[in-house]
Amino acid sequence: FFRVSLVYGVGTLIYTEHMSGSENTETINTARTPTEQIATSILHDSIGKDVRHITRFPTGLANYVYDVTTTTGEQLVIRIPRPDLKTFVEGALYWYPYLKDKDVPLPNLLFSEGREQTFGFPVMIMERLQGTDLGEVYGQLSSSQRQKLADQIITIQSRVSTLPHASGYGYARSYEDPALKSSWLALLDEKLGRSERRIKEAGIVDVTVIDKVKDAIHGHADYFNSVEPVAFLDDTTTKNV
Repeated sequence: FFRVSLVYGVGTLIYTEHMSGSENTETINTARTPTEQIATSILHDSIGKDVRHITRFPTGLANYVYDVTTTTGEQLVIRIPRPDLKTFVEGALYWYPYLKDKDVPLPNLLFSEGREQTFGFPVMIMERLQGTDLGEVYGQLSSSQRQKLADQIITIQSRVSTLPHASGYGYARSYEDPALKSSWLALLDEKLGRSERRIKEAGIVDVTVIDKVKDAIHGHADYFNSVEPVAFLDDTTTKNV
């Protein structure tokens, strides 16, 4: 499998695991940190809309995402990546038409700038999807509503799985992303290596647990090496619904 993430906060499409915040060593330039004032200016200069109300979403890992109501009553979202994760927008814009073509429910994209020449940041402006985060309402859903939700997610995942296979495995910004691994087993080994480093840094859990997991995985190496590079929506399976 290769992975796709579909959210406002983490990114419409995020594919580059090696760029995750926990592993990235580039220092964030706080002098260039997005603000509500910057987002307001970008909105006006890009699509000629003015802000009645703007606030930053309180959740999200990789982007400054702003909830906007314009002076004409439109509800929009402005997404600006963290300075150290600006390449995420490139992946988002690359995969957006692929997923739209598969009828994946994405917000309409009103403006995008993948590079920094115009505003000093990559930026995406899109419509605001209606609804409430699943985590806020799941406990109130009936069994039939939960079943319907699961069916809808399965349908979306099935559509995404019909995308052409990738050339490798992992979080991909494009089909040509050089960060993709040669096999699913190689990707699992990379993730185990990351977990081992984190366990050693924390000094709480016995690191030998990694060896046990690695032995178990490599005991099924033939299976993992046979897994095909099929796309799926990573975060949509667990959150951001």
